[in-house]
Amino acid sequence: MAVIERQLQQNGPYQLGSRFSLIDIILGFWAEYLNSEQALGPCPAIRRCLGLVMDRPRLRPFFDELVECRNEYLQKQADDEGVK
Repeated sequence: MAVIERQLQQNGPYQLGSRFSLIDIILGFWAEYLNSEQALGPCPAIRRCLGLVMDRPRLRPFFDELVECRNEYLQKQADDEGVK
């Protein structure tokens, strides 16, 4: 993550600088899957890129679904019903 963070700090806000691309979508799904608040605490540039990607109107529904699925999984884990 340090390499991605450094790249975004130096050239961001997207992986290709000011140009939005598929790699930003991939990074966004990967980062959101990790649960950005916990895993990305020390990575403000990645969090910024994630926010920009998630705010895109056509992508928002997909991220909403990902967050919902992740939260359901975490709840099942907490209830001792999830995959071990």
